[in-house]
Amino acid sequence: MGDNLISRILREKREKAGEQEHKAEDTQSGTARTITVTAEGTTLRYYDSATHSEEIVTDHITKTDSNYTAEFEWLLQDKLHAPFDLFAFMKYPTKLVYSGNLNGVPTTITLQFPAGITHCHYHVMWSGECQDSECVVYVPTPEEEIRIALQKANLKPGEIFVELGCGDGRNLKIAASEFGAKCIGYELNHERAEQARENTKGLPVTIKEESFMNAAQDIAKADCVYVYLLQSVNQVIKPLLEENLKRNARVISRHFTFESWTPDFEWNNIYFYHF
Repeated sequence: MGDNLISRILREKREKAGEQEHKAEDTQSGTARTITVTAEGTTLRYYDSATHSEEIVTDHITKTDSNYTAEFEWLLQDKLHAPFDLFAFMKYPTKLVYSGNLNGVPTTITLQFPAGITHCHYHVMWSGECQDSECVVYVPTPEEEIRIALQKANLKPGEIFVELGCGDGRNLKIAASEFGAKCIGYELNHERAEQARENTKGLPVTIKEESFMNAAQDIAKADCVYVYLLQSVNQVIKPLLEENLKRNARVISRHFTFESWTPDFEWNNIYFYHF
């Protein structure tokens, strides 16, 4: 049921984006604005027709083995000062395109992947393998950042730590080896789930290669839940957390908040909630 709900939300967002594209084409008033972000190796070339300016950005793109990761979303927020949801972008083989109205101005934004790239992880990662376009992109949390976050959440030995979308298990490894927690991680991507099992071998860590929408039982016994997803996905899992979290459980969310929830505190764009 959970996966169907996510798919429906994504489909509706894409349909809405398509409608916005047609509306933008029909808009005659205002000066059209074109913004292009092109990934070139380990740099991003940002061009804005409104200011006729071009800028080279290097701190929002990383390369690991054959994978490149570009944080287009944060770059656009920094430049446009608007909370862009990349699910509003139409996905093409080598680019993402948004067409609509930005502050009343017909605007087209293109996020162009490097030359030669044929497959991309929706919506900001690309590699030699084609991944499910409806999976949340994996962008790992820096180790020192998760270490401090777990300290601030007061994670204790013996507590149960659950991560929804655990990637290669690096956060679970820190929670188990340095904080003494019993850990459960959910990861749909088979390759990363296998990496997580290898990285946490010998530690009290369980990796479940399935949708985190099936995590109700584990959430119910969790002392601390960590997520780094998307604003729209946080809203999807919000009822799952509300219905199953026990009293005094903590939720840590990197970069994205939960609508109508008030965080106990925030550190370095990480939000801490106590139930």
